[in-house]
Amino acid sequence: MTLRMLKRFYLSDTNTTNWLLQNFPNAYFYGALLQSIAFTRDVNPTTMQVWQRMYDRAISAAKKVAGRAKSLAPLRTEIAARSGYNIYTD
Repeated sequence: MTLRMLKRFYLSDTNTTNWLLQNFPNAYFYGALLQSIAFTRDVNPTTMQVWQRMYDRAISAAKKVAGRAKSLAPLRTEIAARSGYNIYTD
């Protein structure tokens, strides 16, 4: 059985960085530029296409790196290793 754990990329006052921001800050930068289009009125369509292309490149690079991160790690639990243990009743 293969288990994968996926995390969200939340930022907060206490968690000021994450894997995506540390390794691919341009994904955040171009994503923010694309989202700013809703608040700006003087956006050149050519500029917007450049931002979209750069954002797509950053996300593609991040997906390639994340896709290669398939190293095996032992699954650990807090359940005591004892015979006859039932996870539904104990």
